[in-house]
Amino acid sequence: YGGFWIIGLLYIAARRAALGGLSPVRLHTDIGAFGTVTNGLALIGKYAAKLVWPAPLVAFYPFQKSVSLLDPWVLLGAAVAVAATAFIIRRWNRNRVYSFALVWMFLTIAPVLNVHWMAAIVFAERYLYLPSMGFSWIVAGVILWGWQKSSDGLPAGRWAVGVAASIVALLFAGETVARNRDWKDDTSVALRTLEVYPETSYLRSDVGMAEWQSGHHDEAMRQ
Repeated sequence: YGGFWIIGLLYIAARRAALGGLSPVRLHTDIGAFGTVTNGLALIGKYAAKLVWPAPLVAFYPFQKSVSLLDPWVLLGAAVAVAATAFIIRRWNRNRVYSFALVWMFLTIAPVLNVHWMAAIVFAERYLYLPSMGFSWIVAGVILWGWQKSSDGLPAGRWAVGVAASIVALLFAGETVARNRDWKDDTSVALRTLEVYPETSYLRSDVGMAEWQSGHHDEAMRQ
């Protein structure tokens, strides 16, 4: 991996020289240390929820600051962090695979939990690409545990585990196929996002530009 480390360090040096820093513009300068913590916890909660049930899928999530420790997303994120830490500490020697899965999830999501490092898109589904590997290990472990707990004397239990896993897989596959149709062009994915979050000004301006180029100037100006 030495070559990759050298390339990575050279890239960081070149980026700092070209842009004057790792990020050319800081968009969240109004968030202090306390806000960094609360928003980081809120993001943990949001990512945990999106892993468990990844619907609706949208291209752009408007950022809403979490300013209180009593914010529901902050409380959920804190609960997830405490539960994961407790599991790792208590079960590392007995369930090292699943403990490592939790560590993997945290390490790969940690860089996007600091809002000061993020651009306009603070929360995005694509940031879960690597963490979802650890989550998949855990889900597989839960299915395996349920399968093993179903004794030979209760074959219906194993059928229930298999059927439940198949139903969830089919639901997620259906959601994925349905989502693929939204990506046929830029305007389609922007309109789909605006159906869920109409306040997303970035994508609304994209729709306006598309309408202008199509000759629909009144609709373009409305957007």
